Amino acid sequence: MRNVVAPQGARFTPFDPPGVHLGDLFVLPEHQSSGAGRALLAELLRGAGPKVTFASSDPRAIALYVRHGLRPWTPLLYLTGPTSALPTPPVRRTRPENITALDIRASGGARHATLAWYSALPGVTFYATDRGYDAVRQTGHDLVIGPAGGAGPQDCVDAVLGALATAQARIARIAVPGMHPLVSALLGAGWHIADMDTLMADDAGLALIHPDRYVPHPDLG
Repeated sequence: MRNVVAPQGARFTPFDPPGVHLGDLFVLPEHQSSGAGRALLAELLRGAGPKVTFASSDPRAIALYVRHGLRPWTPLLYLTGPTSALPTPPVRRTRPENITALDIRASGGARHATLAWYSALPGVTFYATDRGYDAVRQTGHDLVIGPAGGAGPQDCVDAVLGALATAQARIARIAVPGMHPLVSALLGAGWHIADMDTLMADDAGLALIHPDRYVPHPDLG
């Protein structure tokens, strides 16, 4: 990835092969519809390589990303709910370097440094099965889930459910692509949709990510 100084309000994560995941891009209300967003995206998304972002529900944002070569692929549902009354597949604690191969297959990029940085944050624990993994961050009695993935859709489901059971928090939050089997499992267990974005990517980005067996972290991708 090129070296780019991110403007305030923008976060992006490099892929290997080079590319961009743009986590957030905010324009102050007084500068919206002024061309500022177009100028920022032209800089952040220029060049070759896969490009992925999570667009808000604002139609102007989706249209802006489309003009820069990205397409809306699936809703990204922000679910929240209780961790009780869910299946409890067995998981074990692990380190980020032990799930690198699975993460590459599910997320589409090698991001050793990013995962190592995240694992060092307070309250972060990585869990794994033989074919899946999940990172959770606990703050008080709440959990933030992701990134998580697996060799197949059910492998990702098992890793997430096992981590939810093992962490023993009351409430958890997770961002799940609409086609992921976790959506029906969690909604059936009493979770609700708190918000929704749109997973957007160019063709190269979509070829890397597997939204039926990957759960992104809202900021890390």
